[in-house]
Amino acid sequence: MNLRSELGRRKPTTSSQSKYVEELDAAKLRAGLATALHISQPGNLFFQTNKLDGKLHEN
Repeated sequence: MNLRSELGRRKPTTSSQSKYVEELDAAKLRAGLATALHISQPGNLFFQTNKLDGKLHEN
């Protein structure tokens, strides 16, 4: 899984950015982050839909 394709990101614009992306892909960190984002989406949607935020904790 490639995070750039998963999230529809633009291609890096500099050689340093390209190198950074290649190094992250090689370590599969980007895939891990994409998986974490995928897992957290339903929970985030639940909190946003039900307007659950820090206000509950404060009371």
